[in-house]
Formats: sequence, C-alpha cells, structure tokens
Amino acid sequence: MLSQFVSRERVRAGVQVSSKKRLLEEVSDLLSTYSAELDRDTVFQILNQRERLGSTGIGEGFAIPHGRINGIDQPIICA
Repeated sequence: MLSQFVSRERVRAGVQVSSKKRLLEEVSDLLSTYSAELDRDTVFQILNQRERLGSTGIGEGFAIPHGRINGIDQPIICA
C-alpha cells in the first residue's frame, strides 16, 4: 500500500521553484527533514546525478525524481 511509503509530513502543496536544481534542493530538504537516515546533501547529489542521466520529467510540470541510496531498502516518497 502506498501509504506505508509516504506520510503527511513529506507532502507539500503549492511549492514554486525557479529551476530544476531548486526543485531537487526542496525535495532533498523535505526527505532529510523527516527521514533521519537521509542526509540532505547525499539525497541532492543522488537525485542530481540521476537527472543528468535523463530527465525524470513526465510533462505538464510533473516529474518523478528518484535514486538509490545505500542502506535504504524501502521506498521513501515525498510529494
């Protein structure tokens, strides 16, 4: 069930960013704030590296940035 991977604390609405980099910084902040095992800089670096391989954008302003972090064996989702 999706609810086991996402919590209210990791959901933000109405966030406006000026660049893809700023979006990845926001996501990194959000994930690291509510997940003690995640370091903000590590999350940002991994998301940024993944984005360099190919855009995770799916159109109409939506994207699904993602990456793998050593030691994390369950998905952690923010929105």
